[in-house]
Amino acid sequence: MTKQDGAPEQITDEQRARRIARLRELSYAITRPTDPWESRSDRMRREFSMRIPAEPDRDADLVLSWAADELERGADAMLRAREER
Repeated sequence: MTKQDGAPEQITDEQRARRIARLRELSYAITRPTDPWESRSDRMRREFSMRIPAEPDRDADLVLSWAADELERGADAMLRAREER
């Protein structure tokens, strides 16, 4: 995620790895078949809940926002590299 001043958030490699793992968990929660003991809506509620105080490495909205920011920075870097050729 970016800070309010627009600067990218500085995170550790461990935090990055946790967020990437969480993205995979969220993807799996959306695409896997429903378990017999849990309804799809219960799973979505559990996986996409937001906590107070916020947990940046767990809360789906924050993890997805961070991923979007990372993708945008990566795409911008690729465009700059192409323009420099």
